[in-house]
Amino acid sequence: MPYILDMDDPDDVTATHGHHVGVVTSYAGQVSATTDAFVLQHSPVSALDHRTVGVRNLILEWFGPAVDDLINHAGSMHRHVVETNQALRGADVAGGARVSESI
Repeated sequence: MPYILDMDDPDDVTATHGHHVGVVTSYAGQVSATTDAFVLQHSPVSALDHRTVGVRNLILEWFGPAVDDLINHAGSMHRHVVETNQALRGADVAGGARVSESI
């Protein structure tokens, strides 16, 4: 009984992952836009105003690096997916050629 390896086309995998990276990047941009919109409408005057500015700064400290890390990770993962799929395609073509030669 012949065994057949059923795998998705590497280009389809790369394209699907590319869409995922687009979604992640869009999400990260929305988070950045939201955190950037946390502004006091006037110069801080009261203790509450100063505390509000302090909390905003904490939020930016928390989310800023996390957003940058997320975008960098998504990009590096996509490069890895592309490189892996190129290697897989090469191995598949080479394996197919060997099988054809042996028939």
